[in-house]
Amino acid sequence: MTNRSDDDPTSQAEAITGEYTASAKTLRKERLRAVQQAAILDAAETIFVRDGYHAAKMTDIADQAGFSTGSLYTYFNGKEEIFQTMIAERFGVLYEKLEAEMDRADTFGDLIARLTTIYAEFMDERRTFMRVIVAAYPVVVIGPNAHAQLGDVAMESYQRFIELIERVVARGIAEEVLRDLPPREMASLFLGMMDAANALWLQQDPPSSFTEKVPIVLDVLLNGVKR
Repeated sequence: MTNRSDDDPTSQAEAITGEYTASAKTLRKERLRAVQQAAILDAAETIFVRDGYHAAKMTDIADQAGFSTGSLYTYFNGKEEIFQTMIAERFGVLYEKLEAEMDRADTFGDLIARLTTIYAEFMDERRTFMRVIVAAYPVVVIGPNAHAQLGDVAMESYQRFIELIERVVARGIAEEVLRDLPPREMASLFLGMMDAANALWLQQDPPSSFTEKVPIVLDVLLNGVKR
């Protein structure tokens, strides 16, 4: 039998092929896992809206996703982790899209138009998710039964958005479009207005497009309510 050395081109090619095959298998497994996790998150949205976060059960989420309850635990430790992942993933995607626009706009007006369009599209695409968040927020984050870890995840996402809006407001002040008021407080008020508009929008049946609500919020924010 002939022993191939490390310098043998055939041996090198086989080694590279082996590494490539192993890498491809790992990539396929990671992609499959990501697809299955996404399916679980979508199923959890449905169950959280139907039953409420605290009443929701892993068995129901598993049934909705088409998994056995046991296999569900190979992806998530429990509904707490599902909820945490849902918040981080959904809001993370939105934040990245908003952040990407921060340096692309030429003016404050252009920036506001870009950001609100992205935000409205997200609301329309993720209506079920937003119903989950609005329903869970008082209990999960600030209510008497607030869950520390879930509250931390939600508040972390909220703070990221506040900081981004604060930067937007600061640009408006620098361009002398907005009054020179504390940017942080203005950002909080603006996000509060958007949250209120969101809550009213979620109550509509049949639902309308959230895009229709944005001009009213912007008009009140930028021009006030005086005649």
